[in-house]
Amino acid sequence: MKYILVILLFITLATEAVLYKDPTQPVNTRVADLLSRMTLEEKVNQLLMVIFMTPAEAQQKYGKTSFGFFLDEKQTGIPSIVSRNEIQSYVINQSRLNIPIAFFVEALHSGGRGATIFPMPCGLGPSWNTTLIREVYTVIGQEARICGYDLGFAPVLNLMTDPRFGRFHEGFSEDPVLVQAYAPEVVAGLQGKLGGKPSDYLDINYIASLAKHFAAYGKTQGGLNASPADISLQTLFEVYLAPWISFFKSGGRGLMTAHNCINSVPCHANTWLIQDIARTMFDWKEGLISSDEVDIVQLVDYKVAYNVSDACVKALSAGVDLDLGALYYPTLYDSVKSGRISVEILDRSVSNLLRHKFASGLFDHPYTDPSKYQTVDNPAHRGLALEAALQGIILLQNQNNSLPININEIKSIAVIGPNADNADNQVGSYTNFGAPIVTFLNAIKSDVGNKILVQYSQGASIDTNDPSLIPEAVALAQKSDLSILVIGDSLYSCAEAHGDRDHLDLIGSQQELLEQVAASNKMQGKKTIVVLIHGRPVTFGNYNVLLQNISALLSAWRPGEEGGTAIWKIIKGEVNPSGKLAQSWLRYVGQIEGPANPWYKWTEGNWVWSWGTEYYSYLDQPSTPLFPFGFGLSYTSYSYSNPSVTPSTLNLNPNFTLQFSVNVENTGNVAGDEVVQVYVSYPVSPIVRWSRFLAGFQKIHLNPKQSQKVVINISVESLGYYDFFMKYQIQPGVYTLYVGGDSTAKLSTNFTIL
Repeated sequence: MKYILVILLFITLATEAVLYKDPTQPVNTRVADLLSRMTLEEKVNQLLMVIFMTPAEAQQKYGKTSFGFFLDEKQTGIPSIVSRNEIQSYVINQSRLNIPIAFFVEALHSGGRGATIFPMPCGLGPSWNTTLIREVYTVIGQEARICGYDLGFAPVLNLMTDPRFGRFHEGFSEDPVLVQAYAPEVVAGLQGKLGGKPSDYLDINYIASLAKHFAAYGKTQGGLNASPADISLQTLFEVYLAPWISFFKSGGRGLMTAHNCINSVPCHANTWLIQDIARTMFDWKEGLISSDEVDIVQLVDYKVAYNVSDACVKALSAGVDLDLGALYYPTLYDSVKSGRISVEILDRSVSNLLRHKFASGLFDHPYTDPSKYQTVDNPAHRGLALEAALQGIILLQNQNNSLPININEIKSIAVIGPNADNADNQVGSYTNFGAPIVTFLNAIKSDVGNKILVQYSQGASIDTNDPSLIPEAVALAQKSDLSILVIGDSLYSCAEAHGDRDHLDLIGSQQELLEQVAASNKMQGKKTIVVLIHGRPVTFGNYNVLLQNISALLSAWRPGEEGGTAIWKIIKGEVNPSGKLAQSWLRYVGQIEGPANPWYKWTEGNWVWSWGTEYYSYLDQPSTPLFPFGFGLSYTSYSYSNPSVTPSTLNLNPNFTLQFSVNVENTGNVAGDEVVQVYVSYPVSPIVRWSRFLAGFQKIHLNPKQSQKVVINISVESLGYYDFFMKYQIQPGVYTLYVGGDSTAKLSTNFTIL
């Protein structure tokens, strides 16, 4: 009898062990089985994202268990993969239940150290090319997995509506419709497919997408990081939450809560935002939610929690699953034991973490093959990085067709400016370094250095006001046929935590450099080409008078590892620029949240008082932007004709899709890419609506004199709005559609919803 009991016990234990380790079982079945076996200590430690210590140090401090996530960024290439495999082996073998650890990476624009470095989102947004976005993030997802990561912090879905904000360069755009269009492409790229649930198994050649920062993080006060977002519910839902709806529907698997408060409630303790909106209203039931660093203890500073323990209880109760930094959630052990928070709430978050590990294949494939690293940053991927940089560069000014230059007519070029040969400033922040970076100076010298005398002068400092380098730069410009100034932002002047600014003029001694070089060149009748490598729009002194002396102005943003090559190809005319602004470029800082922003203006046109003064205007300067949303010049020209919409009259049906069409012709002599933009203006409505907003877009290629009928689908549901009672409505009436190359388009047609 004793032997029979032993055999039965062995069979029972074997059966139980098979369940959570069986890859044929559904993810949620495996999660439930493993959760039932875990101790309180093991559960709490799964909610820790260890970033400041080794696994051995973490186990010594918190107990001999596995942990949720680990950050390992000390090495590049194969050594880094070997290191992560060693960490994984240590954690699995040292923990009772052999739970693997997960590895996360900042996947904003690269997939790991040594991986391909694409333009930052501020440089991807101006491409207006959803296909390109998916291609870029497919490479990032694949290379991140090769480097040993299973989850990437991307996309950043913040709408960057205040250029003073130091993290402006992390976002794609200020426009909800444009970011809404990009979100699914990022998810599909990183995860290998579109759609699905967090409990679906992920292709092990890709990573899970965790988006940042939920929510309204770009809506700052005074341009300051983490400042409160005091905002109407209509604007919150129609603008700042719109990209998140797209992310959730696309199968995104995680989010990070934002530093800020929304209407006086910190996002890290906002049950309404996390549970009522994300989990219930948006039906995102199973995704993983991470804190941002130090934001749990920030609840104490906000005085919504008494101490760290109370802050952790409030954050976990609201639905924040993970503690980024592993600094605070260890207190949950005592809080659960004392009954201050229930085991059920703890299990909810542990289940979300385990779900990611099972779905990402970590239990079944915990190790990475180092031999695959040789495919990272390969020629095809570098070619895609170049193409992404080319499509994101915007020609903002081109007086007298100063660009492209004819290199056969030039004997000497002065390359001037602190960003002409600064790799760090070119690729930007949240970069996984290690890949070769081609600066502008590298590119121009390697291409024409044996034919044209190319000389360089730094000319100015970005992070100090030291003017001592300016005279040398002016002298170099005076003796050269052409001056190309490459100026803009450093990693410090536009960055998280320390890059917020109170004005938008060129920082450091760059403004003085530009003023002196441009004035000298103008006196000599020579061109001054200005290239901005930057993270935010800039202004050019009082009333932007410096623009008068600039022959051509290119905005290159943070263009990635091949940015220097891309800039030079456009300057010499090998490639026709096609980038379009993904935000309004303001004339001066006082226009922020003013009528120059496309969805802040509440009327079409300007009201005029009886004495002739415009209502929406300033005493000092025009209220219009310096360069409008969607703007970008080309080396060719385009004409639009015959706009139409089918049907022109329809019954109200949110599931119906309108077909808008327009003929577009390349009227110039150079092939080019044009972004066809459609904007909609509302009919008479119970509440005031924006004067117009982006309804759809399409990027097309046209050869000289070629024309094309462009068809853009517009869903009726996208035309709705939230009324005073926060009910989503679609207004009957006559709508106007405007079409053209930017948001000031005049060509229009109408349709009516009955």
